[in-house]
Amino acid sequence: MGVDTEGRRRGRIEQRSNSLRVVVYAGHGPVTGKRSYLRQKIDGTDKAARKRAEKALNRLLTQVDSQRSASSSVTLGYALDEWLRVTELED
Repeated sequence: MGVDTEGRRRGRIEQRSNSLRVVVYAGHGPVTGKRSYLRQKIDGTDKAARKRAEKALNRLLTQVDSQRSASSSVTLGYALDEWLRVTELED
């Protein structure tokens, strides 16, 4: 399963009741600093579903690798407020 160069797992496939969930670590949010994950639900738990989940895992890992920073769900207003809170501006 998704492993980076240091041997840590970056992604996993979890079995839910009647489905599989693919979860990939996407880094820390640029504004909030919180961990960010990409998730995808795969219907079924059989061998074919497991194969679809493996493909989804690889696709999400590639997506994370191609992004410069993790996506964030914060608004522009929140980002600006946080920036103004920590920035020292001269009059």
